[in-house]
Amino acid sequence: MLEEFQNFDYKLLEWIYSHRWKAADDFVIWTTQYATLVSVAVILFIFGLYFIKKEKKHLLFGIEISFVIVLTALINFAIKNIFQRLRPFDVHDNIKQLVAGGSYSFPSGHTMEVFALATAISILFKRPSLSALFFLWAIWIGYTRMAMGVHYPFDVFGGMILGISITFFILKWRRVKK
Repeated sequence: MLEEFQNFDYKLLEWIYSHRWKAADDFVIWTTQYATLVSVAVILFIFGLYFIKKEKKHLLFGIEISFVIVLTALINFAIKNIFQRLRPFDVHDNIKQLVAGGSYSFPSGHTMEVFALATAISILFKRPSLSALFFLWAIWIGYTRMAMGVHYPFDVFGGMILGISITFFILKWRRVKK
């Protein structure tokens, strides 16, 4: 059963990787490499809103999102070291590493981060258009990790579920405790 699942995961990755628009590789590489910088910029922007608007909620939002992103990174590190799944380019000769990939593959840290950010923005700001923008960004980053050969689809799916779940739990739990 596990072997069948891994084969399906690989075949799906192989299809995504081989059907990417190669002319856009430079753009895809650029966006995936700057995903964390975008997350940091968004957090700094939210802190900036506090200094501009003098509304305490922006300071609290900045702190909450920072906490969620750091916690997500720590959980990602722990899970990667528990599962120790090798990267696709380490296992399959036809998948080339087109961007830097860290240690292990599961779950995708970039995907966890951007889905955590999108979920936090959605919960805290309650603006559908803003939420949609951040979730589209998160979906794009998840795709780039596969198209660049550094993650399997299940790594990305796992990162998505974990990023959303951790953020939802932390932010909703904190609000219940108030």
